[in-house]
Order: sequence, then C-alpha cells, then structure tokens
Amino acid sequence: MNYIERVRGFWRSREEHSFSTTEVALYFYLLEVCNSCLWKNLFKRNNAKIEADLGISFKTISTARNKLQQRGLIAFKTRNGCPNVEYTLAIFPKVRDEVRTVKDKQNLNQTKRESAHPPLRSVSEVSNNADKPHEPPTTQATQPFVSPTMQEVEAYCSERGNGISAQKFVSYYQSNGVGKTVMYKYALPAVLLKEARKVEAYYNYYDLNTHTEEILEKKSIAIDDIGNEEQAIIYGNKRWVLPEVVDNAEKRNNLIILSTNLNAQELMKKYDARTLDRIVAITHRVKIEHKSFRE
Repeated sequence: MNYIERVRGFWRSREEHSFSTTEVALYFYLLEVCNSCLWKNLFKRNNAKIEADLGISFKTISTARNKLQQRGLIAFKTRNGCPNVEYTLAIFPKVRDEVRTVKDKQNLNQTKRESAHPPLRSVSEVSNNADKPHEPPTTQATQPFVSPTMQEVEAYCSERGNGISAQKFVSYYQSNGVGKTVMYKYALPAVLLKEARKVEAYYNYYDLNTHTEEILEKKSIAIDDIGNEEQAIIYGNKRWVLPEVVDNAEKRNNLIILSTNLNAQELMKKYDARTLDRIVAITHRVKIEHKSFRE
C-alpha cells in the first residue's frame, strides 16, 4: 500500500469519525515515518522525537494515538519504561482495490499509446525486458560515443523539421565537458518526444534527496551524475533513493536514463550488488569516451 491508498483511506474514515487537528497531524506524521522506513509496516518511533517534531506534549500524543487506534487507523504497542513505541498503520482493502483499478486502466492506456508508437532503440533507455539475461558489467562490450559533426546535426534537424539551430546546438555542446549533461538535458528529451512520444523529466543527482517522491512517481526520467549524492536522512533515518528508483523502473516498466562517472566497482561500493545487478539487467550501457571540451 502506498501514500495515495492510505490518504484516501484516512479521509474515508473521517466521513464517519471526526478528528482533531492533533490526530490528523499525528496520523500523517506516522505515515511519513512509515514511508521513510520503506513501508515497513511495523516501525518504531521515540516519544521524545514525536514531541519535538510536532511540538506537542506526551499527554497530547497519548490521547491522539489512543483515538486513532480506537477508530482502526493505527495499532501500537508500548513497554513500561521504553520510550520507543511500535506502530502499525491500518490497511484499507476497498480503497486499495479502487486505486489498483484506476492504475490498471492507466497502465492499459499507456500500453496502447506505447504500442502505437514503439520506443526508440538508439538511446540508452531502460526497458523492463523479462527475457533479457542478467549479465555482469564486465561481459558486455561498450561502444565509445563519438560526438556528431556539424553536418550530421544539420541533416538530422533538417530531416525532422524541428527548427533547432545546428550551429547553436554544437556550440553549446562543445562548451560542456564531454557533453553528456547537455545530451541528457536537451538532446534526448527532444528525440524521445519526437520519435517515441515520451516526455522525459530531467534531474540532477542532488534532486534524488530533495525531490524524492516526485521522482518516484515519474514514468520517464533521466538522472545525471548518479553516485555523487549522499544518503538522505529523513526523520533521523538514512535512505538511499536511487535503489528505489531502479526498482520502480524494473517493476513498472518505466523508462529511466542514468549517467555516471563511476565504474561498476565504484557503483557497487556506493550502493550494493543488488542495485548494480538491476541497473545492468534493465539498461543498455553506452560508454562516452571523448576529450573534455573544457580543456
């Protein structure tokens, strides 16, 4: 169950019961904590931490959570002398089924659109292909990227009639290192929109920790310079966001484009073997070897 299902379930319950401002605040606070714990629906929270975060007394917290438990929204266990309390959030089966029905319809419509416009195969996009073997990074040869000439860019833009100035594009491209950021931020979105009717959302590595929920909801994204971000800390809990993004891409058949300056060993050290294995399994790697234009 995710945010949407529990939020809807809460407001459905509110139609039958009245909730105080404190009860509403406490429920959504616990919902966020559960999310930060990767939806482990048995999590602990320190009473003093809740008091500090919400600015309310322990007596007020105790009253509010008792009412939430009585109305079937949460369950909690306390132990004498222990400040850490175990919480469980209620599941709403009817709401879950409604949300899944809506998602199934959305996925069906998306599948129909994608069938009408097959995805472009010449870019490093992720495709959740169940038949594709999981191969280690060292076994697949990569082809060095060669930057296009002015004539090639002019021919490409002229053929598609997109109105893009080849001169401006090449000049801007050559002012940025080897050009991968420009390619991710400007070139690929234009190509994907024109050829595959996909709208790509571009993010930098630091956005993983500042726009987490937004990124997790996107179906087509590009994330530049992965591996440079630090672990996110939400309510005192450490969290790596990229593994969640990769899992979403695999489970939901999302399109995801990643760039990094790290090699396979460095990525494994940064995250873990499981995350690297998923990246390898659901992506086509393109190695960019070019002297920096900044030099």
